[in-house]
Amino acid sequence: MRNEFTHLSIVLIFGEIIVYILKCLINRERPYETYPNSLHPVFSKEDPSFPSSHACISFLSLQFIPPNFPKALRYTLMIYLFIVALSPIMVIIHYPTDSIAGALIGLIIPRIITKKVSSTFAQNFFRALTPLKTWYTKVSSRKMKSKSPKEKPKRSP
Repeated sequence: MRNEFTHLSIVLIFGEIIVYILKCLINRERPYETYPNSLHPVFSKEDPSFPSSHACISFLSLQFIPPNFPKALRYTLMIYLFIVALSPIMVIIHYPTDSIAGALIGLIIPRIITKKVSSTFAQNFFRALTPLKTWYTKVSSRKMKSKSPKEKPKRSP
C-alpha cells in the first residue's frame, strides 16, 4: 500500500510539473480572454489554458483505481473523474482541446514513470535528504538543551 501511495504521489507531482511547463511554453489564452464579449465564465484564472491540469490529474488518478474495488464504487469513481476532467469546459475556463491534451498527458505519465522508476526516485530523494535531517536533528537538540530549565542559585539563610 505504501509503495502504491509513493508511486501515485510521484506520478502526480511529475504530471503537474509537465503540465505547468507546457502551460508556460505554449501560453494559450483562456476562452473568456479570447472572446471577452461573448463568453462569461463562472470564475477566472490567471494561468495559461493549455493543457488542463484538472483533466491530467483526473485521468492520471483513473489508472490508480484498484481493480478489486466493488464494481459500483469503481464506476462511480470513474464517472466522477470524467466529470472533473470535463467541468473546466462547462464553466468556460478551458477549450475542449485543453482537456483532451491534459487527459492524454494523464494517461501517458504513469506508463513512463513506472513503479520501479518512482521507487528509485523516492529512495534517491530521501537519501539526499539525510544530511538535512541530520543537521536539523543536531540544531533542534541544541535548542532543546538551551531551553532546559537552569538551576536556580541557592539562597543563603
